[in-house]
Amino acid sequence: MVRMRFMSQILFGTSMAMPAGWKPNQLPPTNLGPEQIIWKNNVMTGIINRKVAETQVITNYKVMQNQISVPLTDLDDIIVMNSHREFQSQRAGIYTRGIGTSFGTGRGRTVGDVVFMYSGRPVVIFRQIPDPTGVCRLAKTARRSLIAANKQAANVAAKSRKEKEREIQDSARIQTKENRSSKNASTLSADSGLRVSIQITCSKCGFSNSTKSRFCVKCGNSLTSTCSKCGRNNPTGSAFCNKCGFALA
Repeated sequence: MVRMRFMSQILFGTSMAMPAGWKPNQLPPTNLGPEQIIWKNNVMTGIINRKVAETQVITNYKVMQNQISVPLTDLDDIIVMNSHREFQSQRAGIYTRGIGTSFGTGRGRTVGDVVFMYSGRPVVIFRQIPDPTGVCRLAKTARRSLIAANKQAANVAAKSRKEKEREIQDSARIQTKENRSSKNASTLSADSGLRVSIQITCSKCGFSNSTKSRFCVKCGNSLTSTCSKCGRNNPTGSAFCNKCGFALA
């Protein structure tokens, strides 16, 4: 009851204060395509020189009343108020000397207010329009479709973002693996170069022999000096054993 009194005061008041944070004429990103009008009504004034006093529009994105527009996704609810039946009759009669007959036809229609709620307060009201329940149902359907489209677009964006992050992570792992392979290849190359650089040069012919060689493969000259203490073969010309440090003769 309190809510109904509050709503009646707002509906029949001269003005409505817009809620804080309201952002008119702002459409959310969707994949519904171009904006399209799904319902429109012009409120006319005057009898002879009629003119449009108010334009009421519902699109697949928003609801508009003259210069006011609110995105459908911002609406909390859409309700119908003050709904009632209006009857129009047409009568005709024939009278003769005070005695007459008459006949007529009548038809009715349902009119009411469609109230669009934002942050718990009405921000747009279509007053006394025909078939308010049908208009309300149409606006709610458009709102549900818009919310569903936005949710689907958000899911697609989230999936795309996760795929992009996964691609970046995979690329980083591949790069790390390549860097490790390159580092191992460089180490192996350095070791190979080191092994080559410490070959034994024959003192007789100058040929380079492997460190495990005991005789020159070119001239047959002895390349080692055997340690008399530990029996280690050392390169020719060594002053001390490279195993035990004993002085070589």
